[in-house]
Amino acid sequence: MLAFKGFTKDLTCIRGEGIFQYEPGVLYTEDKSKCASTGFHCTENPLECLDWYALGGGNRYYIVEAGGSIDEDGKDAKISCTQIRLVEELSIPALVYHALVYMVKHPLRDWEKTGHMLEVKKDKAEAKQKGAIAIARGECPKVRGSAGAVLGLVVERDGEIKATKLFIIPGPGEKRKGKAVWGKPDTWYTLDENRQLKEVY
Repeated sequence: MLAFKGFTKDLTCIRGEGIFQYEPGVLYTEDKSKCASTGFHCTENPLECLDWYALGGGNRYYIVEAGGSIDEDGKDAKISCTQIRLVEELSIPALVYHALVYMVKHPLRDWEKTGHMLEVKKDKAEAKQKGAIAIARGECPKVRGSAGAVLGLVVERDGEIKATKLFIIPGPGEKRKGKAVWGKPDTWYTLDENRQLKEVY
């Protein structure tokens, strides 16, 4: 299965009593898997990576392939496995994209989170610095962010997610890339009936 894992900037992680060095593409194996005890740990929810490897410190995030014996603790999206391979490194916008996909696939799971440079809240959320993430989820959610923030909107009605939108607040002099949707700094946004960004006050 595909999951997500955070690392320090040099692709190391705390594992057991020590530090483990990873390399992209290498298959690592372990004898046993037990959540919070043995095996390689990763998560189905991309934003859970930020609980251990916060934004803003040069930490890195990967899609990983988890295999072998897989153990889930049933409390959150955490996984322990006996085989792991780093598949693809994620930018912060890509991490948020996968977080929105996770919410769509699992709308009833716990999703509200706050942490260093992270705010995922019901109805209203704000990213107050460059590199921060904010996602608002609700019937009429609204979100805003400083220059350099990555934002998400999730429209939910009657327990069903009806629409999502990922967008970026560009930093000074930053040029648009690809098909990314851009917003203005320090401006509240929601989604209109056509699932397009709409400024609100």
